[in-house]
Amino acid sequence: MKICIYICFAAFLLLFGCNKDKPEFNPDLKTVSGFKTTFPLDSTIVIFQLDTVRISPEIEGLEPQKSYSYEWILFSNNMPPEVISTERNLNEPIGAKPDDGYYLSFSVIDDQTGVKHTVRNYVTIQGAFYEGWLVANNVGNQGRLSFIRMDDEVFMTPLEDINHQKYPGKAVAAISAVNTGFGAEESLNQILYFNDAGLTIFNPDDFVQITDLNESFYDRISFTSKPYFDGTPLLTDLHLINGGDLLMAAGPFNPGYTPARKFSDRIEGDYSLFPFSFPGEFITAYYYDNLKKRFLTAAYNTRSVYVANKANGATPGTDGYFNMNNVGKTMIAADYTRGYDYLSLMRDDNGYYIYSFNINTGFRSSFYRSLPQVPEVDDLRGFTASGAFRHAYYASRNKIYRIDASSGAVSLIYEFPSDREISDLKMFKLKNRSYIQLASLQEQHNKLLAIALNNGEKGEVHYIYLNSLGDLDTSRKPKTFTGFGNIVSLDYRNPI
Repeated sequence: MKICIYICFAAFLLLFGCNKDKPEFNPDLKTVSGFKTTFPLDSTIVIFQLDTVRISPEIEGLEPQKSYSYEWILFSNNMPPEVISTERNLNEPIGAKPDDGYYLSFSVIDDQTGVKHTVRNYVTIQGAFYEGWLVANNVGNQGRLSFIRMDDEVFMTPLEDINHQKYPGKAVAAISAVNTGFGAEESLNQILYFNDAGLTIFNPDDFVQITDLNESFYDRISFTSKPYFDGTPLLTDLHLINGGDLLMAAGPFNPGYTPARKFSDRIEGDYSLFPFSFPGEFITAYYYDNLKKRFLTAAYNTRSVYVANKANGATPGTDGYFNMNNVGKTMIAADYTRGYDYLSLMRDDNGYYIYSFNINTGFRSSFYRSLPQVPEVDDLRGFTASGAFRHAYYASRNKIYRIDASSGAVSLIYEFPSDREISDLKMFKLKNRSYIQLASLQEQHNKLLAIALNNGEKGEVHYIYLNSLGDLDTSRKPKTFTGFGNIVSLDYRNPI
């Protein structure tokens, strides 16, 4: 929904003098050219970046036999004056950076004498991308990052629109790296856009480019599958998992941090990590090695991994007992659920399992259940977990299933037409920092599943709704967004 602003100007053109010079953008524009106006100069226009502003001024005193020109100028202390329209009625999208220090001036110019009368308004431009879904998709061989805002406004090509350039290469994933440590100074605020040419980082509020392509690496790196990015709970270290390899960088809590920080080369070791991390105690994290079927960890500010020092998961002698250093299974999916718990889908030669890993207890409260029936899991397209229950949801080609981790029960909850193929599945929920227990900020948290589907090269995003028990809410009609290219990933851009 575009924001439309209609303002009435009352301007009386009085020929007290002649001023053919360009306007001076000083704090007192009332006196420019000697014209008198009754328009209030203390009102503020509030708009979202990229929204279209429509203003139709009423002007009194124009002489029909004369010719007039018009000029709309946007400026601030940090931005030189920019003519955004020369039409009488303003009907233009505003792409300037978010800030509250802008002025919008409107001038009426007598074409014969050059006399100009100017009035202005204060303008606050708010970031357009404060919360919503990042949709990485491809139109042919050209990748793009689209955005579905929480008010259902869709931006198909915001990176190009904001930065006035293309980003060649096929999209692989987009990740919202908007996390907060113990203090605002330790916050991480970035959007990571991965394509087969590398990584480019953008500001999450306005999508302005922060780094050049692959500036975050010492050597050129390419991406062919979805990487994983996160940090330790205190954001002392950041980690990127790409193709089973671990790369690390200083986080905002680390004195060596800069927004354009460099990731290390591959951390040495005989491992192949599943693309997920389990935040540990403040400055540590755990990773699962699918090569040797065990957990690894890394110490603060080090660039090495080693076997986790917590040997046991769950309580010895119980059904859920397992050895962290010898789990013996392959991890195929994982997601945060609630509290300090993470759900993971695992397999071995005997079948499939759902594990609940509890990080806060050093894995001692962890458990797992065997899954006798897991329909179509060999065609896994997406996996996500509820932040309210120990429920996981997984997608096959065109179906959504729910796993109750407490009982091991699996049930079909939704089916799409057979000509649609699911490419990603995400739960709308708070992004976890493991040491913070946050209540839901949104009524729809844990009650909305966002699903990316493709019909050939055309992509769609669907919302389906869940009830308070985690079952399909049949009272709410699903919502559909169309017009995307072939979608490769979804990620929730959280507001904090």
